[in-house]
Amino acid sequence: MSSITPDNHLHSPENIQEHLRLQGIGDPIVREAFAVVAKANSLPIERVESLFFSRDQVVADMVRALIQMRYPDRFENIGYCAICQKFFMQEKPHLPSH
Repeated sequence: MSSITPDNHLHSPENIQEHLRLQGIGDPIVREAFAVVAKANSLPIERVESLFFSRDQVVADMVRALIQMRYPDRFENIGYCAICQKFFMQEKPHLPSH
């Protein structure tokens, strides 16, 4: 799961509804993962968030591993919208079943 950076096109009329939907899914999931990482490492949540944004590999790997563990193969990417100040998750495309 890689991180993606948001773009202003997320707020265009044709994308805003999906963008808000993905925030509704992603923001609570990412923030819950921050809380678990913070508690496990005796750190304030704000410190974990700061480390995540500064691309600390250990913290990023812990957050991604928690999300992958709780939601196996559901998400591809974590994004953050600086305009909304919320995280969003990009879901993996579903393959048609045979």
